[in-house]
Amino acid sequence: GNVGRTGEAGAPQGVARGTHRAITPHTPCLVLRPPQRTRTRTRNSQRKRKCKRKRKRNRHRRISRASLSSRKDKGVRACVAMFLPVRYGIARMLFARDNVALKLVGAQAGAAQERGAGIFAGLLKHFVEEMDKSMTMVVKMKGHTMLPTINKGMAAKEIGETLIVRRIPLPSCSSIFRGDVVAVRKPGDDTGLLVRRVAAVEGDEMVSDAEEDVPFRIPPKHLWITADNSELDASEAFDSRCAGPIPLENVIGRVIYSIRDRLDHGRISNSEHASWMDEPIIEYELDVDNLCNS
Repeated sequence: GNVGRTGEAGAPQGVARGTHRAITPHTPCLVLRPPQRTRTRTRNSQRKRKCKRKRKRNRHRRISRASLSSRKDKGVRACVAMFLPVRYGIARMLFARDNVALKLVGAQAGAAQERGAGIFAGLLKHFVEEMDKSMTMVVKMKGHTMLPTINKGMAAKEIGETLIVRRIPLPSCSSIFRGDVVAVRKPGDDTGLLVRRVAAVEGDEMVSDAEEDVPFRIPPKHLWITADNSELDASEAFDSRCAGPIPLENVIGRVIYSIRDRLDHGRISNSEHASWMDEPIIEYELDVDNLCNS
């Protein structure tokens, strides 16, 4: 066949047809390397493994942080539960103190001063007696003035929900807050009782939508109460829109719990500070089963 000729140095001058190149000292050796796509695939797989490890590590971190936050929440709840009896004891002492002070303000104050040395013994006796009294009272409410907070889905004349009222002997701005649902004596009728929500306290400025109404401020030791049912007018709701500001001394207490039956009961939506103050009272003095049986 047609064979390649060799030059002076013996290097091939041609290549036979259909044959491979001969490897000689003067011909560079071919180095077998993996294809470029294989190398890219290898790098991609390494990158994926690295990302997978990173995600796994981050997932463990998230789990540990979540467990840590849950442990913190459990610790906070445990601390709150531990101090709940202390808070209840302090509330009972303040309740007894206010009741004793209320008695001294009345006709018994003069008699107590006349006793001289026995005044301390008399105060201590009254204090012990007040410590044994319950801090709550039960009120039955009917009507639609406080919808949807109270008596939702009941007839107007039907005896509605049972309300648990925390008694407040000496109501003040430090015990009654804006947004609380309170039980007050009806203006002009000491036997009547109203359950309304506090819309404004002393010092708040009241502005009306009507141009003819002049803005005014709530006088000291007074409250502005309204009904939750916005569909009622002032005459039907009988609140401060028709009766004006209510004196603080008319407040009997704050409504803290509502009971319809054994399955339908719950706390009343009050201000945040009031809810915190009423928590130990609900915990230690609320007996839903006993109230439902009675």
